[in-house]
Amino acid sequence: MIFAIIGVLLLAAELVYFRIADKCNISEVYFRKLFKAFYGMPPNQYLISLRLNEAKKLLESGYFSQKEIAEKCGFSDVKYFRTAFKSVTGMRIKDFTAK
Repeated sequence: MIFAIIGVLLLAAELVYFRIADKCNISEVYFRKLFKAFYGMPPNQYLISLRLNEAKKLLESGYFSQKEIAEKCGFSDVKYFRTAFKSVTGMRIKDFTAK
């Protein structure tokens, strides 16, 4: 049940863990522990990873601007999107789209 609820909320601008935990009738601390045990990483890291994977697909399409992709993938702004992208992939968006 936890993972079905998370799936619905993944690309929301803000994932509120206490709400997910509450829906599952568990504490937020226990939710995070279960999540890390299941996915091998904390919820925030996993969420950013999923958002960036979706962003990569949209970037490869060449159809959307960086700002549009940031919004579609749940990043609060394009600057944070660029920073997260470079932090995880090791390259700038510009370099990724040029390859």
